[in-house]
Amino acid sequence: LCRGAAKELEIIWARVFSVRPGAYDVVAYVENSNFNAGAPRLSYTAKLFDAAGAVIAERNGETFTMPNERFAIFAGNILTGERVPVRGAIEIAPDVLWVKTQEKKKAIEVKDKVLVGTDKIPKLSAVLSNNELDALRNIDVTVVIYDVTGTPVAVSATKVAKLDRKGSERLFFTWPAPLS
Repeated sequence: LCRGAAKELEIIWARVFSVRPGAYDVVAYVENSNFNAGAPRLSYTAKLFDAAGAVIAERNGETFTMPNERFAIFAGNILTGERVPVRGAIEIAPDVLWVKTQEKKKAIEVKDKVLVGTDKIPKLSAVLSNNELDALRNIDVTVVIYDVTGTPVAVSATKVAKLDRKGSERLFFTWPAPLS
């Protein structure tokens, strides 16, 4: 698409989550409101900031976006040493190459989501199903747990190496401490 023909991505929220002392995940929930434009390569930088607003750690990454979708960008296990971040952000590179494309039906469906043990050792299970006629490979799966007010309180991610055509796989996510 011509420059300026596509709407910019909107970062709905970005948060930092403690994994353990000195290690943090940064996650952003992003919306592509373009009905006919996607970006096959979307560069971003995840940043962690201290109380004074100084960057204490950052990591570059790349993802993609399809038309008219909301998606998570997950940058996991960013090490900060003894410095403790108070804020995290995902900055999307300004040089997004938008490509005219049609919105496709969702190839992947998530079913049977069950969250247990939120007050002890939280565990989430879900079934990932492939609705395509071809196998899918290297699928990044990000999970966000929200509280009753809609605030994200926990995140996790995994990669599924292969999901056979019309196949499904049960995924499990755990957290080491109760969810607030």
